[in-house]
Amino acid sequence: MIMNTSLVFGLALVLALILTPLMRKLALRTGFVDVPVERSMHKEPKPYLGGVAIFIAFAAAVILGGGLVDPKMEGILVGGLLIVLLGVVDDKVR
Repeated sequence: MIMNTSLVFGLALVLALILTPLMRKLALRTGFVDVPVERSMHKEPKPYLGGVAIFIAFAAAVILGGGLVDPKMEGILVGGLLIVLLGVVDDKVR
């Protein structure tokens, strides 16, 4: 059963609002931050992993909303997961 679009959007929004601060705390606790250098605009470390929280919220809303009925959506989720993982690896290597 496919949920109402507004409910799916609301679910993604609520999950993102809950997960983003949690991922921020995790990033700060584990040192997964962008440390400022001389040419940086920010003066204090900025945590990474916000995109992970948003992707999890999006994926959960799609799955719980019944979006996997469309085979194209599976490809979008797999592609999105690969992009998120590549971004996390890139942030860690820097």
